[in-house]
Amino acid sequence: MNRRLKVLISAFACRPGKGSEPEVGWCWAIGMARYHDVTVLTQLKHRLGIEAGLAALPPDVPRPNFRYFDGGEKIARLRKRFGGVRLFYIWWQKAAWKVVEQLHEEIGFDLMHHITFAGYRYTTAVWGHGVPCVWGPVGGMESVPLRLMPLDNPLALLSELMRNLSNDIQAMPFHVLPRRAADSSVVLVSTRETQKVFEALGAHPILMPTVGIDEKVISKRPLNVPTGTLELLFVGQIISLKGVDLALHALRASGTSARLTFIGSGSYQMKAAAMARRLGIESQVIFPGRVPREQVLQEYEKYHVFLFPSLHDSGGLAVLEAMAQGLPVICLDCGGPAISVRDGCGIRIPMLGRRKVVEQIAGAIQTYDQDRARVAADGQRARESVTEHYEWNRKYPEMDAVYAEATHDNERRRAAARRKRFLHGSRHLVFTTRGILLSLLLILVISLLEIQSIRQLKGAATRIVSDTLPSLSSAAVANESRNNSFIKLQLLLHTESATEETKYVADIERLSNETTKAFHDYEEVISDQADRENFEKLIKARISYLDIRQQVIKEYTIGRKEVALVLFEKSLLPAFEKYAQISREITTYNVEEGKKDGHEILRQVEMSQLILAALGIGVFLTGFFMGVSKT
Repeated sequence: MNRRLKVLISAFACRPGKGSEPEVGWCWAIGMARYHDVTVLTQLKHRLGIEAGLAALPPDVPRPNFRYFDGGEKIARLRKRFGGVRLFYIWWQKAAWKVVEQLHEEIGFDLMHHITFAGYRYTTAVWGHGVPCVWGPVGGMESVPLRLMPLDNPLALLSELMRNLSNDIQAMPFHVLPRRAADSSVVLVSTRETQKVFEALGAHPILMPTVGIDEKVISKRPLNVPTGTLELLFVGQIISLKGVDLALHALRASGTSARLTFIGSGSYQMKAAAMARRLGIESQVIFPGRVPREQVLQEYEKYHVFLFPSLHDSGGLAVLEAMAQGLPVICLDCGGPAISVRDGCGIRIPMLGRRKVVEQIAGAIQTYDQDRARVAADGQRARESVTEHYEWNRKYPEMDAVYAEATHDNERRRAAARRKRFLHGSRHLVFTTRGILLSLLLILVISLLEIQSIRQLKGAATRIVSDTLPSLSSAAVANESRNNSFIKLQLLLHTESATEETKYVADIERLSNETTKAFHDYEEVISDQADRENFEKLIKARISYLDIRQQVIKEYTIGRKEVALVLFEKSLLPAFEKYAQISREITTYNVEEGKKDGHEILRQVEMSQLILAALGIGVFLTGFFMGVSKT
C-alpha cells in the first residue's frame, strides 16, 4: 500500500518488555507506524513503560501517537471495588467507544484496528464508526476435549467446562459472533480452531498468528549435537491447562534420564512437585521459580528441547522464543504452537486420549534422547522457521496488505452483504404451519429437559462458588494465621528482649483476631450438617488450645519461663496438633465436596450436550418430513 492511512489501533494491553498481550500490542503499534499515521488507544497505566520504550527507539524510527484512557472515574471505582481484568476489559471497551468517536471526529481515521486483547469473546471499541475495521488476530476457540480434562483439579475442571460451553454457545449461528464478523472488514485469526469456527459461520478469516519475535532475540550461536543428560525445558505459568501433569507422566513413561526444568510459577506448582515425588522422578524435575524475561532468554542455551504440552494456547510466545534459540519443540497439535512448530521443527502430539498423549510425548522424549543429531537438526530448522515466518519485520508487510484489503473501495458493500446474509439467512426456506407447530412443541419439551439439566448444573456450580471456594479460602486464611501465631509464640518463649516480647505478644493477638474473622467467614457459608459438626469440633479444639496458650503466655510474662516451657511441651503442643488435625480434616472435606460437585457438573454438561443434540436432530427431522409432505 503506497498511501499512508490514518489508522487507529485499539490496544488495551500495550507495553514493551512485558511479553504476552502487552508485547503484542506494542510490536504491532510500532511496526505499523512505519507504513501509516498510527494513533494508539491504550490504558493509562501503560504510559510510563510506553514512554520509556519510545525513548529507546532510534531517532529515525516513526513513532505512533499514543492516547491514554483509564476507563473513566466510574469504571475505575468499580475495578477497585470488584477487581477482575476481564470484567474491567469489557467496561473499558464500552466506555472507550465514545473516546474513539471523539478521536475520529478530531483526526478522521481511514481504518480502525482492534489488536488486544486477542480474544474473540468480547466487544471492541472500533466497531460502528463508519470506517473499515480489522479485527484481530483473535483466538480462543481452542476447547479442551473431555478426554483430556484435568479431573484431579476441580477448579480447573470447572473453568475448562465453562470455557468449552462458552465456545459452543458463541459458535452458534444465532449468537453474536456472526454479527461481529460482519461488522469487521477483515477478520484475522491466530489458530486453526478459531479459523474453522468462523468459516463454518460463512466468514472468510485470514490465518495470521498474533505473536512475533524480535530479530535481536534470534540466536546466532552455532548449534552443536548435545551430549550428556537430555535437558528439557518448560517456560510459562505452572497451571493445569498447560499440561504439566502430562509432561510429568510422560517423563516417567519415557524411561530416560532426561531432566525437566519448569521456569515459572503458578497454582499447580505444589501439586506438580508432589506428583514428581509420587512418580519417583523428583531428581529429574527442577522448579527454579519465576525468572525475569531477560534472564530466561539467556537460560535457553542451557537446554536441548522445549516441552510445551499446553491444552489450549492461542499464542505461545515462549514457544517462539525457544525456537529462536535453536530448541526443537514437543507440543500438542492445537492452538498457536501447532502453527508455530512446522514439520521438522519439533514433534506435534495429536489430541487423543490422555493415555495416548502421555505415550506419544514419552516417545518424543525418547526420540530426542536417542537421536541427538536430530535435536540439533530440528533446532536449526526451528530457528530458521521463526526467522522466516515470525520475525516482526517480516510480519509487518503482511498486515499492511490486510489494511489495503480492508480499505478497498467496495469493502463496505461486501461487509453489508455479509451482514445481511448473517442476519436474514437464505430466502429459499419452506415453512408449513403444521411443521412450525410441531417443531415448537418439540423444542418446548426438550427445552424443559434442558432447563432442568441447567438448574442442576447451576446448583452444583453454585455450591462450588458460594460454599466450597469461600470455605477453602477462609480455611486457608485461618490456617495461615494460626501457624504464624504459633511461630510467634515459639519466638516469644525464646526471646530475651523486652521490646521483642511486647511485639510478639501483640502479633499473636493480631493473628488470633485474623483467625477468628476467618472462622466467622467460614461459618457464614456452612451449608450442610456434616460441615457444621466438623466446624463445631474445630471451635472446641481451638478454645482448648487458646486457653492453654493464654496460660503459657501468662507464666512467661510474669517471669516463670521454665514453667511456661514445660506447659508448652506437655500441654500446648498436643492441643495444637489436635487443632491442626481437625483443620486438615475440614479442608479435605471441602476439597472432596468440590470434587463431587465437579463430577456432577461434568455429568450435567454431557447430559446437556445430548439434549441439545436431540433438539437439533428432532427439529431437523420434523422440518424435513413436514417439507416432504408439503412438496
